[in-house]
Amino acid sequence: MPTQYPVSKDPMDLIPELQERWERLRAIFTVEFPGYDLRLTCTHRPPEIQLELFMKGRRHLPDGRFVVIDRDAVLTNKDGFRNLSLHNHYKARAFDVAIVNTLRNRAIWVTNENPVPEQWRRLVALGKEVGLFNGGVWSNPSDWPHFELA
Repeated sequence: MPTQYPVSKDPMDLIPELQERWERLRAIFTVEFPGYDLRLTCTHRPPEIQLELFMKGRRHLPDGRFVVIDRDAVLTNKDGFRNLSLHNHYKARAFDVAIVNTLRNRAIWVTNENPVPEQWRRLVALGKEVGLFNGGVWSNPSDWPHFELA
């Protein structure tokens, strides 16, 4: 069942310092990769949606605990209520992006396939240069689209 709570993709829903770094990152990336663009896929995320993401790969037990039933399906370890994501704050302290091939209007994602696309490797390096940390280094689960202040 789809949620009724909207996810923001608006850079104005980011803290000011993160807005500035998002703009710098996007400007540098699009100069370095003509024909590609960065699109925000999430800035602020309400706790109800965070909980939906948290539940993927988990089951809620009668005693209130959550247990992982499919590790490959787990998207996040933040439930949005007891354990907040940086997206759950307003103004958000993190954003998620997609790399889009503008000629084909198709996103390029990091999957379990190797190697990681060149554009993603470079985006992570550029993020670091502008003072951002990327969730692609996390394990269980890694989160390549996620950026936050370093």
